[in-house]
This record gives sequence, structure tokens and C-alpha cells, in this order.
Amino acid sequence: MPVEIEGLKEVVRDLENADKVTGKEGVRLLQFLGDWAVGRVKFHTQEAGAIDLGELHGGIHHKLVAFKKLTRTTIKPSPKGDKYAAAVERGTKPHRAPIDALQGWADRHGIPVWAVWHKIATEGTEPRFMWRDTLAELDPVVNKELPKFITRIASKI
Repeated sequence: MPVEIEGLKEVVRDLENADKVTGKEGVRLLQFLGDWAVGRVKFHTQEAGAIDLGELHGGIHHKLVAFKKLTRTTIKPSPKGDKYAAAVERGTKPHRAPIDALQGWADRHGIPVWAVWHKIATEGTEPRFMWRDTLAELDPVVNKELPKFITRIASKI
């Protein structure tokens, strides 16, 4: 007794469409996660007091890149803020910072520049974990969004 299976063409068509749908939904997911992470890094930057002129805080952004089989988003500070983002995140060991690099900050905060220089030279700076804290918060968000991502793909193929 022969068995016939109908609808295979439709299944094949839907599966061929799956790659396109997954790519579009992947871009959507990474756009959402990138926007979310930028907001959290900015929040933690402000919370840590790493604001001053706003070069680090204001320059944090994400860049979404979509290739044929790869989509990624990179969250990073602007080139100007990137110069000191790692030092803010990790803190620094005691070192002799250039006085002219400290002068503007000291003036804006009403602190003698020699006091700022001495503190950095003897104690270094404390870490302010804006990136670490954001990454720790990102995992539950990803876990919440992935089932939605999969559901959207399944509903479209």
C-alpha cells in the first residue's frame, strides 16, 4: 500500500525562507540589545560619576553590522572617550599623571591640581565598573528575549 505525503513543496519553500527571516529577526534582536546595553552603560557611567565633560558618557554607542551569515553589534565609546574608558573601568595603579591632563578637571571641580596629582601618584584611581555591570545585567535580558526571537521566526516560516 503506497503512502503519499503532500505539502513537501510548501515545507521546502518555508525552510528556504527561514534563513532570510532569521537574518531579519537577528538584526531586530541585536538592535534591541545594542540599544538596551548603550542605555545601561550610560546609566552606570553616570552612576560612577565618570561624567565630567561627557566625552565618555556621550560617546557610548553601538554599531550593528549585518553580513550574509553574521550579524553583530559592538557597544563602544567614541574614539575620544575610548582613550580613557579602560582606565575608568579598571582603575589605575599609582602613577605620575601629567599635570596638564589633570588641570582642567581639577579647575572644574575646585580642587587644587597638586592634590589630584598626589592622590593618583600615591593611590591610583578606583575602578568604576560600567562595562562589567552592564554585561552582568545583559545575560537575563538575552535569556528573556531569545524565546521571543525564536517565536517570531517560527511564526514567519
